[in-house]
Amino acid sequence: YYADTEDNIKKNGDYIINYILPDFLETGNTVNLDNYANSTNVRMTIINARGEVTYESIHSLGGLENHKNRPEMLGALAGNRTTAVRYSNTTKDEMIYVATPYFAEDKSVTAVLRIAMPVNAMDDALFKMINNIIFVILTTIIATTLLINYFINRELKPLEDASVFARDIASGKYGQQLTMIREDQI
Repeated sequence: YYADTEDNIKKNGDYIINYILPDFLETGNTVNLDNYANSTNVRMTIINARGEVTYESIHSLGGLENHKNRPEMLGALAGNRTTAVRYSNTTKDEMIYVATPYFAEDKSVTAVLRIAMPVNAMDDALFKMINNIIFVILTTIIATTLLINYFINRELKPLEDASVFARDIASGKYGQQLTMIREDQI
């Protein structure tokens, strides 16, 4: 599940790197970044090659310290997409970070897009998925039990009727007639 989440974050990163980040780096316009961050519920940070935060999707965090020595940043500044799972002192939560380098025409890293997601958000999704699976299993068991009960009772009803008829005959009530129209052995 965590690998799928990481892959989804990477796909988001690829889209942002190719379609949104160039406009931001050229104009400084954050509208598209804000819209994307709000619609996907991920934390996005853009950091320049010196490690300075130039964009943070959680605006309330204010001025953030230099990010150059963070594990995911070290790999990204070296030109590699890097993933790290670590505790964030900023958000006070365990986070999964995917840092993707943005290259200039001369192949140097000019910026890094870092997308983060709380690990507990993934735990919540996993918990919901497990609850749904348990619900489906229990519902299936209950429905199967009810259906089995119905079919067994339907098949045993003629035997019960025959038993009642036989007891009535044994007790001297000869005026009754057994009415069973079936093609089977019962």
